[in-house]
Amino acid sequence: MITPLDQGLSVFIHSNIHNIACLLNPLDLKQRYYRLHSSCVVMTSSQHPINIQGASSSLTQPPPPPKLPCFDLVYGPGDDYARIGFPLYEASRRCDWKEAKAILYDYPHLVRYSITGNGETPLHIAASVKIRSKQVEQFVKNLLDMMSKDDLELQNQNHDTAFCQAAATRNIKTVMIMLEKNRNLATIAGGER
Repeated sequence: MITPLDQGLSVFIHSNIHNIACLLNPLDLKQRYYRLHSSCVVMTSSQHPINIQGASSSLTQPPPPPKLPCFDLVYGPGDDYARIGFPLYEASRRCDWKEAKAILYDYPHLVRYSITGNGETPLHIAASVKIRSKQVEQFVKNLLDMMSKDDLELQNQNHDTAFCQAAATRNIKTVMIMLEKNRNLATIAGGER
């Protein structure tokens, strides 16, 4: 069954729309959809009715608490951050897989750790890179290979996932790479709570 959210994402993906606000806050997309469709029954493209009564009540519930990464590297002993955290941050910022791999080979759990005071993981940093290139895409793919589906849902202190940051910087290929691994990313509200 196609949900209104799936329809909205499909429109976004297939129409090459450059307004990414719906990806940044999918709850807004749902609210707009339900305001525009005041009836309680919506017909899908195959003309099967979908009853949406009660859906609006779920939209008024407070969002779940953010899934934060581990801050041990940032707030632990200073020499650990200087020796491991900062070089991993720099490698992520430059999307230098050779350097990042050398660190992550010895410390694979760091893909789930914050490497900034704001809670960004290596994926957050790479997803925020404003330059689009094959190097960025490959770096993200390599990180995703080391991460679980749930790891992609980690949020920074602003409640943004790496997916939200990729969408905000219009890294559409990076957005699509992440969606392939975890479709739920499109339903996690970003920082504008």
